[in-house]
Amino acid sequence: MFYDIIVLAFLLLILICSVCGALHRLARCQHLTILDVQKVLRPVQRQRVVQLFDSRVEEVVRKLFSRRKFQDTQLMSLYETREYLLRMSHNAFVFITWANTELWRETKFKPDMEDREVYIDLSRRVYDAAVEFRVYALLTLLRINFWMMFRIRVWSPFPAPRIADLREIGGVRFYASYSRLRDTVGALCLAYGEEFYEEIMPLI
Repeated sequence: MFYDIIVLAFLLLILICSVCGALHRLARCQHLTILDVQKVLRPVQRQRVVQLFDSRVEEVVRKLFSRRKFQDTQLMSLYETREYLLRMSHNAFVFITWANTELWRETKFKPDMEDREVYIDLSRRVYDAAVEFRVYALLTLLRINFWMMFRIRVWSPFPAPRIADLREIGGVRFYASYSRLRDTVGALCLAYGEEFYEEIMPLI
């Protein structure tokens, strides 16, 4: 009886997750042009993220503060890091949608447009870079949430985690991956005109 209840609860959970996933997918915008992109991007202070990942600052603070005080400081830094990564992950998804829109337009909607191959190549580069960074961001967010639940607690026997360890996960490095994303997005923006570059790049 108890086993049957567990199985039913598990199946119900899968059903709920599937329905939520389907509804979320239906609610997504299927196409984004360059004019739409700048409207839905979430601004990111890239230099602040770099500071949060700086191991030198972290080590100095660790030596100066008590264990509890350092944990409180790390917890706030993790909140801030998580917020920025959520924005960056969102932006990466926007760029994935934009790249797919560009590819759809150049290959199916208007396949005879001038400079077609240029836009296809640039869009594929944006897509690849955005997918890579989004995977990094999502995995890092999982790690941050785990740390916040189990590593930054008074009762935790483990030392406070090093935020600098988030710079690489699954073989993907933050600096390299995000720089690649910015470079590819910048190149596609410039293909449309310098005014688009100047409007979009400061946001990311």
